[in-house]
Amino acid sequence: MMMKISTNTLLLPVLILTAIFALSCGGDDSDSDSDDGPDDDMNDDAANDDATDDDDVNDDADDDAFEGILPTTLDLTLIPTQSAEGWILGEGAPEPHISRNDLQAVATRSADEGPLSLAYFLVMTDQHQADEESPTRLDFFGSWEVFFGMFESFHRPQQDLTSQILNALVRTANGLQADYERDFDLALVLGDGADNAQFNEMKVLIDVLDGSGLSSVRDGWARPDSGDLNIDPATGHNLGERDFGIQEYDAWGNPNMLYFRPGYPNSNADFPVEGLLKTGGQALPWYYAIGNHDTLAGGGFNPDGKVTSFSRADYVGDIAYYGFIPGIASTVSWMKENGNKQLYIGNGFFGWDNNWQKLYLLMIWGEWRSEIDWRFDLDALVNDTPEDPSDDGVIITPDPKRAFMGPEGLIPLIHERGHGFDDNNDDGDVNAADGGWYRIDWPGENPDAPMPMRLLMLDTMDAAIVSEGGLSPAQLSWLKGELDQAVADKVLVIVGSHHHEEEIIVGGARFQALLHNCPNAILHLVGHDHKNKVVAHPDESANPLRGYWEVQTASTVEFPQQGRIVEVVDNRDGTGTIYATIFDHWPVKGDAADDLAGLGRDIALEEYAKLRLDDSRKFGGPGGPADRNVALIFDIPPDVADRLALMESSGAVTSTDVLGHRYEGE
Repeated sequence: MMMKISTNTLLLPVLILTAIFALSCGGDDSDSDSDDGPDDDMNDDAANDDATDDDDVNDDADDDAFEGILPTTLDLTLIPTQSAEGWILGEGAPEPHISRNDLQAVATRSADEGPLSLAYFLVMTDQHQADEESPTRLDFFGSWEVFFGMFESFHRPQQDLTSQILNALVRTANGLQADYERDFDLALVLGDGADNAQFNEMKVLIDVLDGSGLSSVRDGWARPDSGDLNIDPATGHNLGERDFGIQEYDAWGNPNMLYFRPGYPNSNADFPVEGLLKTGGQALPWYYAIGNHDTLAGGGFNPDGKVTSFSRADYVGDIAYYGFIPGIASTVSWMKENGNKQLYIGNGFFGWDNNWQKLYLLMIWGEWRSEIDWRFDLDALVNDTPEDPSDDGVIITPDPKRAFMGPEGLIPLIHERGHGFDDNNDDGDVNAADGGWYRIDWPGENPDAPMPMRLLMLDTMDAAIVSEGGLSPAQLSWLKGELDQAVADKVLVIVGSHHHEEEIIVGGARFQALLHNCPNAILHLVGHDHKNKVVAHPDESANPLRGYWEVQTASTVEFPQQGRIVEVVDNRDGTGTIYATIFDHWPVKGDAADDLAGLGRDIALEEYAKLRLDDSRKFGGPGGPADRNVALIFDIPPDVADRLALMESSGAVTSTDVLGHRYEGE
């Protein structure tokens, strides 16, 4: 059980809600059979891609595979379209690059030869690989209305499909390299790869990106399942299983969970993964930045702290105190009807164990009645004893693979796979004591003539406050040294972090000052808010060399589930251009995993369409046209431009001369 804090006033919940939850990041089959007979997860395979019975793990492509050159949004866009059946994805017009010179860059020399492409790489972020069976899920609190929508990201109906969605984006990225005949130099993965800071969630992410088998113990296969499994003795594959205890079926014996989807494959079944690959089959290097969901329970709570949602023991335990169904609106209704009754649920309200009725006045605002979920039964969750929390919760099968990760688990796990972090304290080991910041010199195609580019990855959880980012004095000191070294080495600098700058509330002003004072810093790549957004940071002195760009990319879990291709180009006139191109995921193989990825996007669209079509919500969304396909102009320091002048022109610029010119329709 977690540490509990008592209070007899509303002050503490007000402080908790305003100081914590306002800061939080946003952004099949349900049986639990254990028999040895044939797979009873029937009616869950719509891929229809082979002649065998339901196998749930097939990897054969079928007629749904995308044919032809894969498009980017330079070719076509996928837009919300209203139909008689509701919101669907329609085909929209192409979006050309919008040229932006907010930094007022000025050409300082004549362009006597063609442009030089310096870097070409992939950006993705906020994958939120979710273990929907974990006893430490907070789906109970998921609401667009209660507590002013501060819990909106605690439940996503497509959360069981996050691994297949990411896999589709990876397959698409691989296909784009082949179709447009240029490999990415590397990929940046900007944090929140896990949803609830669990080892098994992060291992699935690594499997999808690497084509490994950490989760399944079978290279080339990912296993999003946990707890009960349904192993096929003939193949060793898990066919997919779930355990939601008393919430699994309704009173009439019908499946009670969102993840039962007749006509679709079981989303918890093992599925094939190839990982990020260059066109020759070599692994594409990728590097990771730490996000709040990677190291905090639910993205906002330290399980070792006094104000928390769960303890470390709860992660590997067999009690889901709040269950798995959104129930906060139903709980508000119950409190309204039972104002004289005490209500305690499970292990309390984020470390606060008083009567929930004292929160009632904070919970009644908004249209909560429209969010009452018919599947949720409060009496069942509290075992008909709302005043006694000792018998509350849903009993499930425990799993040690769900253990809480934290930075002490995340950093070695990622580093051992070759995806970032460094021995910053020179003790011969790479672990949490080193912090999560590191440098990567750009891997060019010609090692004998490397591009003068450098990547600095930051750890914005280093001095975080709850879910909001922070940079410690030690990390800022390291950053200053690296920026000074970049000037001395005459290289351009790209900075990557999970949090965008508005959310770096500790050390943020110092961070911005450091970038403004470094003429070689051109770009800050970020995630966290689950939407596409581009922000110019001109210097107060109006010196273009002291300005830089900040580019945020949408999440792969919420609509529109996109990635970015970024290309940095020397225009040969003393200026450079950062081309950022959005792409959607496509059913490259048309197998069961691709079917589920498409379903995941459809469900995410439905959620987005409920309240976000005006893009007014903080989390999620495609952003505006000037946030998507853009050409961002910057000044190149003269000494760097002199160095680049000695390098031969690359001829074509992939973002303008190749992308957008080959797609002819499917």
